[in-house]
Amino acid sequence: MQQLKSRFSQAVALPASETEQIAVYLSGRGVATAFGSINGQMSVALRADPINQLSDIHTMLAQQIASLELQLSPARKRVNLVLAPELYNVSLIDRPEVDDAELKDAVRWAIQEQVDYPVETATLDVFELPRSASRERPMVFVVSLKTELLKTLRSQVQAAGLQLASIDASELCLRNLAWQCFPHADQSIAMLRLTSNSGLVNISRGDELYLARRVSGLPDEFSEPKWADFRERMVLQVQRSIDYYESAMNQPHCNMLVVACTHDWSERVTEYLTEMLPIPVRSIAEVLAGEMALQLHNPDVQTIDWHALQPAQANAIAAGLPALGGVLRHHIAQNVEQVALAWVGFTVFLVLISIWQSASLWWLQDEEMVTRAEVERVREANSLHRANTVSPLALEAQVAELLMQQEQQALLVALLRQQQSLSFSPYLAALGEARVDNLWLSEISISHGVKREINLKGATSDAALVPVMLRNLSEQEQFRGQRFKHVEITTLPGKSLSEFVIVSPDGCSLRERLLISVTLFTFTGGLWFTLLGGVVVDKKVDVVKSIDRLTRDMQAQTAEQIRLLAEDKRPAKIALKHKQDQLQGVIVEQQAELDGLLDRFIAPEQVPDLLEDVLDGFADLQLVRLASRPSEPVVLQAASHKADAGENADAIPPPQVTIYRHPVEIEFVGGYMDVLAYLNALEAAEWQFSWRRFDYVVEEYPNAQVRIELETLSREKEWLGV
Repeated sequence: MQQLKSRFSQAVALPASETEQIAVYLSGRGVATAFGSINGQMSVALRADPINQLSDIHTMLAQQIASLELQLSPARKRVNLVLAPELYNVSLIDRPEVDDAELKDAVRWAIQEQVDYPVETATLDVFELPRSASRERPMVFVVSLKTELLKTLRSQVQAAGLQLASIDASELCLRNLAWQCFPHADQSIAMLRLTSNSGLVNISRGDELYLARRVSGLPDEFSEPKWADFRERMVLQVQRSIDYYESAMNQPHCNMLVVACTHDWSERVTEYLTEMLPIPVRSIAEVLAGEMALQLHNPDVQTIDWHALQPAQANAIAAGLPALGGVLRHHIAQNVEQVALAWVGFTVFLVLISIWQSASLWWLQDEEMVTRAEVERVREANSLHRANTVSPLALEAQVAELLMQQEQQALLVALLRQQQSLSFSPYLAALGEARVDNLWLSEISISHGVKREINLKGATSDAALVPVMLRNLSEQEQFRGQRFKHVEITTLPGKSLSEFVIVSPDGCSLRERLLISVTLFTFTGGLWFTLLGGVVVDKKVDVVKSIDRLTRDMQAQTAEQIRLLAEDKRPAKIALKHKQDQLQGVIVEQQAELDGLLDRFIAPEQVPDLLEDVLDGFADLQLVRLASRPSEPVVLQAASHKADAGENADAIPPPQVTIYRHPVEIEFVGGYMDVLAYLNALEAAEWQFSWRRFDYVVEEYPNAQVRIELETLSREKEWLGV
């Protein structure tokens, strides 16, 4: 139930097979299957059929797949399952003040009074109410249903030869339809859907769902007497929903109400609401006309004429409406990305125009710099000989250089201190403590870089055990607060096992990072250059005047500089000299601390021998490869203090790199407990390492291929000291 706006980047350059989508809508009384494809316009085939009980789902699904001729469609492997409203609960609650990783556990207990079954037996998901609607306190929608029911529905769908890629709620799929038909964020659209099982009132704006309310008091049959009793209650609930959206949520006026009903009620509901409500009311047929080409299988193929819709066709469309919204996921995502790419192109155009406008300004600024340099040269030639050999400006440069050196060494000290707390054995021990019966890990990858990355891969006889393992891991100190980008579970065809992959967050995929980076860079650059272009002409005039003024005032500036040097020379030099002495003392102390920290690291030439000697103590571990890599300098960026150095800023050399990394890789084969013991033995050694990466891949149980990257640090670039 992910928000589509967070998934738009997945739709760029979709292959033809990924422009197709199957959505299956399940309720207690019916099954609807929709197949959508994009070829200029959205084309959808829909079939909806009644069932007597949930166990009939897989049989009916198989018939619908055959009727729609989807037996060989690649879309069968990524089906979007849409649940009917009567199968789950939706609750709107205040967002607990917890981290995102703990949100689901926190809301589980917050909704226990709103469900009629134990919350610990529920499967749930959470999506946020837009901040503009929740005023001072953030709120969230919580969707919950019985885990056993979800397993039953999944097994029925899989028995029909389909593979699930996602599970959606009807409210979000109706939001998709409203967004497809009314994509602008300034249009507030309400949607009313009535069936014999459930009634829904949705209000959305753009891609945001603001209100989802169940209609109560539905009649047990759609007859004329029942309509007379129900219509007043219906219009009251719709009016209250719209009033709450506009008043309590402080949102713009609702622009339209869209109506979809089964059992031939669509026309009478639309007419009655048109009479009673102050906003336009339209049937779903009027709204969808022109938005998609719909082919109805009921059960024979019927091409829909939106302007001459038959009652039976309207009933079938209303029954399968959530399935129509379910197939829009890829289509809407692709539209959003096309808009984003159009903005990128427009921004690039602005950047190019701004660069062209600024070229002449930059040329004048270069001429100004040459003139200014000539003025400075004349000023220096005419200045009096300094009383001391070291001028205040030169002393400022020396102090700035010492500041840079002091900050560089402070960063190195912090780095060496950090290396003392990084190792891998606690993670392996924590994975052992969090083990779950009938769940096996086949690959473990741990990396210490800019941020910690942990990736796990394995298999299980029950997919429900994966969340159990994640909950166990959250109780281990090493994994507390760890977030994962996504969890993917795949049922192996013809086997009783499910494979799973758990990936730690990297913010975005490489492709997403590139797209976002380009978008942000071009947009920011375009905005900056556009604003600059508005003043470029005035800036040119200012630069020309500056050049003339520098030439005329050269003599006056030289005389003023002589006067200032005579007045400020002695106090400035005393202050700078005092600061220089202080910095030199700090640098000496840092050098001593650096030497002490480096002494704890093992000498580079001893690393291979130590790794192999410790490995020899474990008979069940077999060495595959031991190799060293070229040394590389430790480069840390300190703050620049050239601004403090005055005219001698360019003379400040960069801080010298005095520490080198010496990387080593060792590969061996062995069992989990032996690997853990080997890591503990290395960590217990009197010498210190810097741990970089750990990979554990099971190739033939119980043995695994293990690769460890570690390094030591020293002041010598060469591996062997002579």
